Amino acid sequence: MDLTEETTYDATLAEVYAVETDEAEYLARFAEGGDRDVEMLECGPDGDGWAMRNRRVITVDLPGFAQKALKPTNTIEHTVRFAPAVDGRQEGTFSIDVQGAPVRTDGTIVFEELGDGRTRHTVRCDVQV
Repeated sequence: MDLTEETTYDATLAEVYAVETDEAEYLARFAEGGDRDVEMLECGPDGDGWAMRNRRVITVDLPGFAQKALKPTNTIEHTVRFAPAVDGRQEGTFSIDVQGAPVRTDGTIVFEELGDGRTRHTVRCDVQV
């Protein structure tokens, strides 16, 4: 299943990217979402880009049809990698592996400077079950 979500921020690309690559911001998001047992395995420069990898326990509300095949509480491994910015665009990839379940999500993250101090954030992903 392919999904796309787009958000526009009243902030420059540099400001948005600084938040997106801040380890404390990730940890705060995970805590706000109720995630637990968070292990930050990697978070920082990766060659000429940047990488974050973590393992954590999440609980989600499953639709009825999925409850027979999946558990609501799972351990996931989440990886994000960004290449260097080029011409007002910052591109990255992400993957989420649900351990012990036949579920994986792969996707792309793009930040585009729109001018006037605004940045568009587009996430595209393919959820594979």
